[in-house]
Parts: sequence; C-alpha cells; structure tokens
Amino acid sequence: MTTEAIEIHRLNKSFGSRKVIEDLDLQIQAGAFVSLMGPSGCGKSTILRLLAELEPLSSGQISHSKENLSLVFQEANLLAWRTALENVLLPFEINPQLSVTPEDERKERALRALQQVGLQDASSLFPHQLSGGMKMRAALARALVTRPRLLLLDEPFAALDEMTRFELQIQLRNLWIQDKMTVVFVTHSITEAVFLADRIVCLKAPGAKILLDHKVDLPIERTNTLRTTSQYNQQVETISMRLRS
Repeated sequence: MTTEAIEIHRLNKSFGSRKVIEDLDLQIQAGAFVSLMGPSGCGKSTILRLLAELEPLSSGQISHSKENLSLVFQEANLLAWRTALENVLLPFEINPQLSVTPEDERKERALRALQQVGLQDASSLFPHQLSGGMKMRAALARALVTRPRLLLLDEPFAALDEMTRFELQIQLRNLWIQDKMTVVFVTHSITEAVFLADRIVCLKAPGAKILLDHKVDLPIERTNTLRTTSQYNQQVETISMRLRS
C-alpha cells in the first residue's frame, strides 16, 4: 500500500457567518509526521474533520484518498459493553470494505494491533476495567487495525498524566517509524509537538493562517532521555520565541 500525501488548496470553511478556515494552502508529504498547533478556535480540529470527511468543505480542494485513513479523538469513545478486543474489531463491522475480511484474519489483526500498543494482556477487559491510558491505547489499536496510510489524531493524550503521555508519545513515534504512515497530530503543547513530529505547522485565528512552518531537527528515534538534552530544549525554545515574536 502507498502512503498518503495531502494537498490542501484554497480551503475555506465557515460555520454560519464565522470563517474558521480562509484560503488555506498546505502540502504534507507522504510518510510525514506533522503536528498542527495553535490556540483554541484556530481551525486545527476542523482541518482533521475535513480530512476525514466528517464536515463538508465550504470551498477549495483537499486531495488525498479517503479510503485508508483512521481518526483518533481526544476521548477514547469505547463501547462500554464490548471488551477491548471487541472494540478493536468494530471497524470490520462498520466499514463495508473491511466487512468481507475472514473472521480469523479479523481476530489476528485485532490482537496484533493490541500488541502494538502494549495491550495484549487486557484484550478481555471492558472499558470500566481500563485506566485512562489503557483506554487510549485501545482507541489507538482500533485505528491501527485498519492498517491506515493516513492517521489523524486530535489531542489524544491531552487528558492523560505526564508519565502515561510520555510513554504513549514514544509508542506512537515508534509505530510511525515501523509503518511509515502519514500522521497529522493536533496538539496545544509545544513540547509534545517537538518530541513527536518532524514538522510543526502553527496556525492562528481568525482563518487558520499559517504563522509558522518549522522543520524539527531531532533524531528519527526518540526516547525519554531526549527530553533533557540541549538539542531538544533548543527546538522548544526556538518555536516558543518565534511564536512570541
């Protein structure tokens, strides 16, 4: 399967009289890991929803395949009456293209996705038996089971404690290195964006204007020790200073 590139040209999106996105041009290379940043209301989450076709465009163009993408929200949104494994199997039931997948392959892929996020030992647990971090791991596994070439994430780690958030950031980064999908990750956190992404696009309101488009100069493989290095902190300070100016 090919990895998805994204082409956004003169994109406009309004809600009533309020223009959330105005004449946005943005290109994302196939296989890139891009973080979208900016204040609340600047259009970050709206861009994800437009990419996933959960919202109609007002005008403009978005070019990418809609058939092989997954979206992870800030809330895990697991079904309470289904186990972790059954929640991960859900895309096979609701996606017509995946519904023809043989049952044994479905289970194999679901168990593999749970293993990828370190949740293989909790496959039989229900959501109320999972911690917040485990729920988010299950939501990520549910997204990965479709083998997406484009993965969209809307602040998925925002509500987690710092240690869990750091662990999941490393896990997501490693999954990206392994699968080489295109990732668009929305966050309010400069430190999170720098750790995860290879490119950071900062937007401002009104209109989702691009305030900053920054290439992150850090190693491909990243661990917790990177967070204390001068190289990492310099990247954080560079973005902070440019945004303040």
